[in-house]
Amino acid sequence: MLDQVSQQDFQRAMTRATWRRILTWLTGADNQLLPYDEFRARLPVRGQHYIGMRQVPIEKIVGSMGRYNDFDRAFLPIQKRTKERWISIDQAHLADVHLPPVELIKIGEIYFVKDGNHRVSVARERGQLEIDAYITEIDTPIKLSPDIKIDDLERQKKQIDFLLETNLNNLRPDAEVTRSDPELYSYVLEHINTHRWYLGLEHDHPIEYERAVASWYDHVYLPLVEEIRRQDLPRAFPGSTEADLYL
Repeated sequence: MLDQVSQQDFQRAMTRATWRRILTWLTGADNQLLPYDEFRARLPVRGQHYIGMRQVPIEKIVGSMGRYNDFDRAFLPIQKRTKERWISIDQAHLADVHLPPVELIKIGEIYFVKDGNHRVSVARERGQLEIDAYITEIDTPIKLSPDIKIDDLERQKKQIDFLLETNLNNLRPDAEVTRSDPELYSYVLEHINTHRWYLGLEHDHPIEYERAVASWYDHVYLPLVEEIRRQDLPRAFPGSTEADLYL
C-alpha cells in the first residue's frame, strides 16, 4: 500500500515539475537549483563556522552541492534516476519513521544541501515548512536572498571586485557600500585614491592603501551617510542606495 502511494506521490511531483518548467519558461523566472561550487567560487569569503542543528525554512533551501541537475528550484524531481531513493524517503514519511537531519551550507539567507537532497524534496512536496538541519555557515559580505540567480552574481561582480580590492569587508565588517549601478564603483575607488593622496600630503609620506581605505570610510563616507540618514534622503529617493546618495 505504501509503495503504491509513494509511486503516485513521485509521479505527481514529476508532473508538477513539468508544469513548473513550462510556467517559468513562459514568465522568464529562474527555475534552476543553484550549483554550490560555481556559486561559492564567485563570492569573497571571510571564513566559515559550524552553527549546529537548527530548523530551517525549506523555501530558503535553493541550491545543492551535487544534485542540482536532479531537482528544480522548488526541489521537485526532474530526473527519473531519483525515483527509487525519493520513493524510499516518501515511504519513511508515510510510516512516521524518524529521519536524520539534513546537512546544509548557509550563505547569507540561503542554504545549499550538502547531504539530504531527497529528504528536502519529499518534505517540501508533502507541505512541510521547516526541516531539521546541521548547518555550516560561509561568511561573505554579499547579501543573498532566496530569489538570487547566478546571473545576479555576474551583476554583482563589480561589488565583489570592489570589496576584494579595498578589503573593506575585513577592515570594517559592518560596512555596506552598495551601488545600484555596479559600473559606478570605479568612482568610489577614485574617491579612496584621492583621499589617500591628500593623506600623504598631510603626513608628508605615502600612506598604505588599506589605511587610506579605513580612513576614507571613517572620516569621509560614514559621516556623510549618517547625515543622509538624518535627512531621511533614502525615502525621498526610492531605489537609491546610501552609496548612490553619497556620490
